[in-house]
Amino acid sequence: MTELEKRFALVDALRAIGAFLIASFHFYMCSFLVGLHFDYPLFVHKIFPLGFVGVVIFFFLSGFVIAFRLNAEQFTSRFFFSFYLRRLIRISFPYWAAIVVILILRILTGRMVSLDNLMFPEFSVILKNLFYLQMVFDVETIVPGAWTIIVELQLYLVMLILFAITKYFIQNIRLPFVTIVLIVFSPITVFSMLDVAGFKLFDLGSLCGSFFPSFFPSWYTFFAGAMMWWVIIGKLPKYFFWGFFVLAAALLIVRYGLELYITLVLSSLFYVWGIFMQRRDFLTNRLVQYFGGISYSFYLLHTITIMAAFKIFKIITKSWVGLEAYFLVWFLLTLIICTVVAQIFYSVIEKPSTKLSKKLAL
Repeated sequence: MTELEKRFALVDALRAIGAFLIASFHFYMCSFLVGLHFDYPLFVHKIFPLGFVGVVIFFFLSGFVIAFRLNAEQFTSRFFFSFYLRRLIRISFPYWAAIVVILILRILTGRMVSLDNLMFPEFSVILKNLFYLQMVFDVETIVPGAWTIIVELQLYLVMLILFAITKYFIQNIRLPFVTIVLIVFSPITVFSMLDVAGFKLFDLGSLCGSFFPSFFPSWYTFFAGAMMWWVIIGKLPKYFFWGFFVLAAALLIVRYGLELYITLVLSSLFYVWGIFMQRRDFLTNRLVQYFGGISYSFYLLHTITIMAAFKIFKIITKSWVGLEAYFLVWFLLTLIICTVVAQIFYSVIEKPSTKLSKKLAL
């Protein structure tokens, strides 16, 4: 493992944890949807419904990684478009392939793998999904959880726009990066934090219409990831982290929110990790790194795989009677099936699309 790979072993490890949390959440929810009422231990009822925070982990890590990739001094219009195109290829090809896989399954099995027993979608609905417009037009989302992909693409675009503004300030007004972050990035971050805490200073939906309906509540998490990279490398002073920490803690006292709490925990973890960065072997376990590597493929197909597995098992066993007590066996079995499906999808679709995106010169 190279030094760079070791440096970001924590990122891949957290991706694996995020994917596992989301899979746990969907396993729990899907079991009720198909009518399989497991004899869940009490801790499952308490913990598994909170697995949606895996999405928060993904947004934080995306901000961290994009901050690593971007450099305001080298930012150009060509970089802007090529960078975003690379991200689109990296994200969209697997996403489009997942749509195809799910539609084929729906053709072969009827409604069996549809979470809401929906009929096969019309062509216009498929087209809207291909171009990430399902939320704008309020139509069926074919890939469960695709809203997070839409939000992530919006976050990338907003970050790139803010970086274009940053470069303008650096070149024309000669402002230092610290001042620019305070002027350009901090206000929208504070507004985002206040918004999720219930202090809605303005209605962003009315200002932006339907084009940006969803990135704003997740911006502070995304920026927190970027901020921690800049703090770790010394581009921002440590008081940025402490200012974020104090504001987040204060808002949590006023109104507790799990997403804000997880963002605060992640920021603190990366702050400590940055201080002791010489210990780059942290969480480099091969199994954890493996799941981190296939996490996107896992995320795209795990919900539909879990649902299909449940319904296939129902057909085979003809009844759930007597099976409710084997929660752990079912859980591990579905995770294994999801992993196999994700590995195949990663090898056939995601890995080639990643290689293709890297061929585009920035």
